[in-house]
Amino acid sequence: MKHMSRFFIAFGCILGIATTAQATPITGGQTQLTLTAASTFAMLGATISPLGTATLSSATNPVATFPITGGSAAPGGDVIQHMGSGLEISATSPTTIVDTRNYVINTTTEVIDASVSINGGSATTLALFKLGSKGLSNIPFTLTQTAVNDLNAAFGIDALSTSLQIGTMTSSPAVKLTPVPEPATAPLIGMALLGLAAFRRRARAAH
Repeated sequence: MKHMSRFFIAFGCILGIATTAQATPITGGQTQLTLTAASTFAMLGATISPLGTATLSSATNPVATFPITGGSAAPGGDVIQHMGSGLEISATSPTTIVDTRNYVINTTTEVIDASVSINGGSATTLALFKLGSKGLSNIPFTLTQTAVNDLNAAFGIDALSTSLQIGTMTSSPAVKLTPVPEPATAPLIGMALLGLAAFRRRARAAH
């Protein structure tokens, strides 16, 4: 009886770990970036336009809207994907076009990654924006130092910095109702089931 108690305590611990580590797939929703620094880019001779499935309002502080295409939500943080949409920053003197697409929001690292190409060159994944906190509503964001360096160089300016607030982010992901265990939790559940089977075999042999 003592062995049985120990087993079920261990079994419960394993299942508890698996439950807390579950990630829920994100199936849709949208993310909005309110671009409070749009006027700053305009003064620098640059314009911002939507790419792909993104939309951009014509307000003083334009709002860019990106459909959420996937990702996962977990207690430790969310990963929110926006494949097929983005923003283009362009200038005419000199002619420069910077395309930023396929934003991935990571609320754990507080970074928005993007696929970035300059003047039609090969796209590279870049940590584009730094979030001001881990939330999803009205979160301020700025350029990362890497993005500042690349954009200043591309447009031949030195006006952009990491202290310039580009805008605020609000993301509203829709999640699948049935949680799916993360890959790391599947072996834990398997070990628990194997342990239960072995315990039953030993119990039968003892009788």
